[in-house]
Amino acid sequence: DVAQRLRQLGGRYVLGNHEEILLSEAGARAQASPSVDRSLLEWTREQPYLLRTEIGSKKLLMFHATPWAPYRDYLFPHDPQLQRLAEEEADFIIYGHTHAPLVKRIGRALIVNPGSAGEMRGTEQVLTYAVLDTSDDHAEIEQIRFH
Repeated sequence: DVAQRLRQLGGRYVLGNHEEILLSEAGARAQASPSVDRSLLEWTREQPYLLRTEIGSKKLLMFHATPWAPYRDYLFPHDPQLQRLAEEEADFIIYGHTHAPLVKRIGRALIVNPGSAGEMRGTEQVLTYAVLDTSDDHAEIEQIRFH
């Protein structure tokens, strides 16, 4: 389980729409399942929807969909709203929700959407993730292809 491994490693992540459903009244049945680790569920509840942190002297902002309301909007690579991210005080901005991989500089920030390593979208049988190198302000999208 990914969340369990993140907790073991002391990793940090932000909540998205799936966690929002799980942690809401709509997720009550799933929460009550005997197969659900209660301590992991509580740990998940403690995670933020938006994370601002620093890596060395670099500022990182991470969120699932958008850092502004409505928080469930989609920021696709071609979306003009993506330009609003230049207003954020961050060197790196990492987001998801669209499952559309992206590495793009906007203003001072390197914008990274890793795509999805768990739910393929589109016709290609490919999962994606991003590798971020904060020492040289560089990110790459890596692919795992399935045949």
